[in-house]
Amino acid sequence: KPYLDRTYPAARYEIADWHTTKVRAAIGPAGGSLASYNNTVTLIMPPGALADTVILSQAPATGMPPDAGQTVAGQVFDISASYGATGLPASPAVPFTLTAEYNEGDLNGADESLLRLYYWDGAHWQEEASSVVNSVDNTITATPDHFSRWAIMAGSGLLIGHVVLQSRGDH
Repeated sequence: KPYLDRTYPAARYEIADWHTTKVRAAIGPAGGSLASYNNTVTLIMPPGALADTVILSQAPATGMPPDAGQTVAGQVFDISASYGATGLPASPAVPFTLTAEYNEGDLNGADESLLRLYYWDGAHWQEEASSVVNSVDNTITATPDHFSRWAIMAGSGLLIGHVVLQSRGDH
């Protein structure tokens, strides 16, 4: 189902003032791009990323609260693809470029340098390791190799690891 955004004052109720927020594009083996309805999310599929023509979709999303130590600091959105001929889910063969804009007013106290794109793995949010923040343009760009639900979040900035202690003789 398409998502709709209301773009009118509360006193007016005309369907003409609503607009669809889910966008789709047919993209084939030659590659292509897709931009969100408000141009705050863009995907660039390189040549060879898709074996056949797919219908690539992007839409705002909700749900899946952040895990402990994470702060949602921007938009949450879904990216999916299905083969045009069969409707079966599609996956890219090589990484694609995903860029999402954020608003500094949405940081909720998060450190801008800690912003990353996170994807939902079905149980938890996982940081997309290729995320790069551009604090001048207020964008995060990544090169993921899968479609998913995505969110702009900031982690705690803490490095948590483990320590291995070894006994050295009688010490």
